[in-house]
Amino acid sequence: MDENEKKEPETAQEPPRPEDYSRYMGTLNRIYRRSNNPKRKKLGGGITSLKKGQQPAAPAPEPGKKDRSFLAVAGGAIVLMALLYFIKLL
Repeated sequence: MDENEKKEPETAQEPPRPEDYSRYMGTLNRIYRRSNNPKRKKLGGGITSLKKGQQPAAPAPEPGKKDRSFLAVAGGAIVLMALLYFIKLL
């Protein structure tokens, strides 16, 4: 008989040892320090991330009023194109 074939089952099993996480603690501490850094600039802070002296964007127009700021941009583009066209003709 081979000694691998016949093994007597162990009657007294040892309780499982608790895991040793000490080797992971350096990594966990580094991740914790990075994610909880209050000085770090957070993305998407919005209005709260504005520095002193900066103004937020213009407010939305009141209901019932039309926003016509695009007309100024469109008019400026047309004038610029016309100016370039006439310079090209000269």
